Amino acid sequence: MDKLNPKKLFEIFDKHPLNDLEENLISYKSSFKFKIEMFIKVVIYGDQWKKEVISLFDNSNADMDTNEIDRVGDFMLYTRAWYWLKQLDTTDEACINSLKELNNPNLLVSIAKSINYFENGEEFEKCAFLVKIKGFLK
Repeated sequence: MDKLNPKKLFEIFDKHPLNDLEENLISYKSSFKFKIEMFIKVVIYGDQWKKEVISLFDNSNADMDTNEIDRVGDFMLYTRAWYWLKQLDTTDEACINSLKELNNPNLLVSIAKSINYFENGEEFEKCAFLVKIKGFLK
């Protein structure tokens, strides 16, 4: 049986690989791809989260106005989705390429839901930006 080498054991915890991982993570989080993916996740999963919260209050004995919870939930969801989307630069080729690479039903659904939400709030500048993004996907 081989003897355990303590020096090799502690090399596992060497910080250099972690630094590289952290640098890669920081770089990825600043990419257009990450921002588009976050937009999709917020809209798709946020809608499911909102439904679960409303269901929780519907099933409780609390006298809560679930319509108001739904309205506030939509505001939070689409405000956060817009946070990610407004960081896109449609004049940047890397951004356009990321949009084309991530062109899938979830992105199209997220854009359509966002347009619908912002139209109802008469936030037409946001709608115009979303339509412009949708144009790159065709």
